Amino acid sequence: MVNRRDRHLARATDGGWYSAQRTLTNRLLEAALRGHCSIGLYATAEDGTSKWACWDSDDDATAHKLYAAARLLPADTFFIERSRRGIHLFRLFAPPAPWAAVQRYGVAFATKADCPGVEVFPKNGTFSAIRAPMTPHPTTRRLYDWLDVDGAIIDPWETLLTLTPTPIPDHWLAEPATPPPQTLSKALPFGQLPTPNGTHAELLAEVSRYTTLRHLHGERYVGKCVFHAPDKHPSLGISSLLWQCWTCRIGGYLDDFRRLIRERGLA
Repeated sequence: MVNRRDRHLARATDGGWYSAQRTLTNRLLEAALRGHCSIGLYATAEDGTSKWACWDSDDDATAHKLYAAARLLPADTFFIERSRRGIHLFRLFAPPAPWAAVQRYGVAFATKADCPGVEVFPKNGTFSAIRAPMTPHPTTRRLYDWLDVDGAIIDPWETLLTLTPTPIPDHWLAEPATPPPQTLSKALPFGQLPTPNGTHAELLAEVSRYTTLRHLHGERYVGKCVFHAPDKHPSLGISSLLWQCWTCRIGGYLDDFRRLIRERGLA
């Protein structure tokens, strides 16, 4: 399920996430799977492919609809894990498929399940991520049960042995003639990001005009996001030339921040 090893999400001191730009080693992954630390996995690999789609439900009503829809998925290609407010439903693919095809598949499945508001991963071609299965939540520090389609608790380790990813159906690989009616992604078009622009100092200065930033270490800062309110727990992070908000699921470089500020009338 690991799409990329060069970075991952790690637990910040405030109980949220930050992007750790260091190698995700087997030792760290094993520690996380044994419940010793929290990590998040990026949904898209560096080559623009993805090994899985994930539907993130945040309420009971949507969760029940996803349970019902999961019966339509090929056997042994998916699993369900409880989350803090709902469930995560993962569908695995082999070989990895282009992220845009996986997203189209995910949005279509959510529509068929009558879950238009569910979050679909991958959200974009670079930096969208979700808590790794079988690992503790960074805020609650809790581990969450794996469930079958009837809601009964199952053993995740035994389930892993039965999982058999399958190829994404060929028709999802073709570019659609028209854009999908809803992408369920609030992110900037990461797949089309230009060459990184601006310096780290310029990005800090610009973002600091709208929110107070706290230094974590190195070139990493965190603050409350200006694009949603209220932001009770700082969710906007800066790492080198990149800014991201884990709640809004948006981010980019200096020019992207300035453009979004203008588009939302915050300038």
